[in-house]
Amino acid sequence: MGFGIINHNSDNPSFFLYSPSGSIAPHNIDENIFYKEGAIRSWDYAIGNEPISLETEETKILAVYRVGKNSLNTYDYQEMNAIKQMIDEDLTVLLLKIKVEERSE
Repeated sequence: MGFGIINHNSDNPSFFLYSPSGSIAPHNIDENIFYKEGAIRSWDYAIGNEPISLETEETKILAVYRVGKNSLNTYDYQEMNAIKQMIDEDLTVLLLKIKVEERSE
């Protein structure tokens, strides 16, 4: 599973999601949240290389894309207070999350 950004430095950026079983077509973004003059950017994985397991109703952050003004602080991406602080401090924060839900038919 992954997340991609196309033409992040243009006037017409878009993003898409993909997985081994499929993908969605790129979606255009009305406001350019990716390009900020003089800003710094970072992609980070929020989990390691080891397999993870999720319980029903549990949410995990898989990856983070960030745009900051002059610097980017380090955060624990699985700690919700740290995520809230990061969202408050950075210019743009995109989170790729997964949640397991139980559904009845």
